[in-house]
Amino acid sequence: MTPLFVEVLHEDAVVPFQATTEAAGMDLTALLWRDILLYPANLESKPDEDDMSIVVEPKTEGDLIYIDLLPNERALIPTGLRVQAGEGFCEKLYPRSGTSSKRGLSLANCVGIIDRDYRNELMVLIVNNSHNIKRIHSGMRVCQLTVEPVVKTQVMLVDVLPAIESNRIGGMGSSGQ
Repeated sequence: MTPLFVEVLHEDAVVPFQATTEAAGMDLTALLWRDILLYPANLESKPDEDDMSIVVEPKTEGDLIYIDLLPNERALIPTGLRVQAGEGFCEKLYPRSGTSSKRGLSLANCVGIIDRDYRNELMVLIVNNSHNIKRIHSGMRVCQLTVEPVVKTQVMLVDVLPAIESNRIGGMGSSGQ
């Protein structure tokens, strides 16, 4: 078993947890304790502009702290946590299947890889893939975190790739459906 070191940055942050005893990932929850970086779907970017983000303040309704995401909008959601895997490991963020299938919310980068030397607050880049406005609130489970081994790789420049046995005929998409 490898450690996952977790530093709590805010008293309302939820430490990652496994929803069941056999769960492969640990659930991460949103903590909208500060301004949110939002990437609106309706902003036109120019070819030389990469960052089309705006800063928005979370809304409150009674005890509920939330933001609403329009279709195709992305938001960088804070967790109130910093994490660090043990030596030789990294953390990866994956979408939650229920959140994706039932609500249309997923990770904008599909899988988030957190390098062991990343030292800032753990943030989750969420995208609204639905056709409706979706609400993200503090305490909402937004993704799963796993701790995975990192395989150190030596890049080897060759004139021709080494031969391997394969029955593949063709390129990408050629192995069938």
